[in-house]
Amino acid sequence: MRRFGLIFLFAICSTLEVHAADEAVVIEVRKNIGLSKADKIYKNFFINGGSNVGLVKGSKVDVLRRVPVHDPLKNSSIGDIRVKVGELEIIHSDPKISVARMLSQESPDNRPLLEYEAVMVGDRLDLASVRAPEVKKVAALEPATEVKNSATQGRAPASLKKAAKKAKKQSRKTKV
Repeated sequence: MRRFGLIFLFAICSTLEVHAADEAVVIEVRKNIGLSKADKIYKNFFINGGSNVGLVKGSKVDVLRRVPVHDPLKNSSIGDIRVKVGELEIIHSDPKISVARMLSQESPDNRPLLEYEAVMVGDRLDLASVRAPEVKKVAALEPATEVKNSATQGRAPASLKKAAKKAKKQSRKTKV
């Protein structure tokens, strides 16, 4: 009987651990102190999930707060509602932990009232809302125009000619 109890306890603990790996929670909030009015104040949100749950540098994610709802007439809990508190951008990501900064905070006009308006310890990240970082498009090199100076005597240097040929080939490939 004792052995069965230990196996049962182990099964419950391992199930909880697997469930916890599928979510990311704000575990700490740090804020720098400005020494002058010109100093910019940053607030870092430390999250117990990183690249293992899809949070990479530059990605944006919604932050939700669980708010318990209690029925005073029946003296029972109805359940929890999840309220969007704001949006964070990941500025650093390791496999198991990441750091984010606030992008936007939800207006009280668009959500139920909360006791504390900003993102706080215990708030959960909505991993279904993770948006990948934007990839900046790099413009193709334009064909080099003639470079005139005394060293090249009116001709473009060889390195510019090679770059122009490469850019021309790439632009032909993208047109097809």
